[in-house]
Amino acid sequence: DNKLQTMQRVADTLYKPLVERKKKTDRIRSALEVLDRFRFFFSLPGNLKKNIKRQKYTEVVRLYQKSKNFKLASDARILHAVEEAVYVIMAKFRETLLKKLENPHASLEEHTVIIGFLENLDCTKNPTWYYLTHRADWMVSVL
Repeated sequence: DNKLQTMQRVADTLYKPLVERKKKTDRIRSALEVLDRFRFFFSLPGNLKKNIKRQKYTEVVRLYQKSKNFKLASDARILHAVEEAVYVIMAKFRETLLKKLENPHASLEEHTVIIGFLENLDCTKNPTWYYLTHRADWMVSVL
């Protein structure tokens, strides 16, 4: 019985650190798998900002559409924080595009493209009606 306890202590001394390292390695591997699986989502706010700054609006729309198909099946706060950041960025971007529709000196083609972007970005206002209203107000003010 005493020899068995001694062997148990020796085994614990030898293998317990290995088992602990294995558990730690598994946790790190799991965290890396999550990061890899959500890489697109974690990089989304930065990619949206970068493309807005570069005026690559087609890419912004593509990223936004792709993100809408990205379902959050987790209660992780970090994922919801990223989702909120995307919401704020896109709200500001929609407002910027709506302001561009108010420019009476921009071409009809430019306005048409902006209206298309806004329709694809789930704008709460009707972009066509918004443009026509502002265009009519501008025409009345010129007269």
